[in-house]
Amino acid sequence: MKPQMYRNNQPDDILISVDHVGKKIEQRTGEITILDAITFTVAQGSLFTIKGPSGSGKSTLLNILTGIDYPTSGSVLFAGQEVRQARESHMARWRGKNVGIVFQFFQLLSTLTVMENILLAMELANLVPHKQRYERACECLEMVELAHCAKKLPAELSGGQQQRVA
Repeated sequence: MKPQMYRNNQPDDILISVDHVGKKIEQRTGEITILDAITFTVAQGSLFTIKGPSGSGKSTLLNILTGIDYPTSGSVLFAGQEVRQARESHMARWRGKNVGIVFQFFQLLSTLTVMENILLAMELANLVPHKQRYERACECLEMVELAHCAKKLPAELSGGQQQRVA
């Protein structure tokens, strides 16, 4: 597994700091190391990818970064705060408002347009005030360079475009 940054880190610009994070699980056959001393930083506003072969711990690392799971060693800090110390209710609200993960397999409703899919997700999450949803959805489509696809159905998009909508 290899985390990659696409922007230079500056110490005062660090959003995520991962320091010697490890994850081990107990199984009948003994202890298995899933992550071993992973260390990296992510600068605010940067593009960050995690790549690696199947079974290398990518999903486990994402779960740890988002506070869904916790490391058995090391620390994860978001904006200087240790993720492990936050209450679960706070983390759930924080994830809903600040974290976006695009999984390999995603589901867009085939009978809804791109814009309708985005508006539905916003309504279900109830994180954006109703009056601001359309404007925010337009901003999101512009960010992923798909504003011109707002009225298209998912079947009219490439797989990569569908993933950016998701």
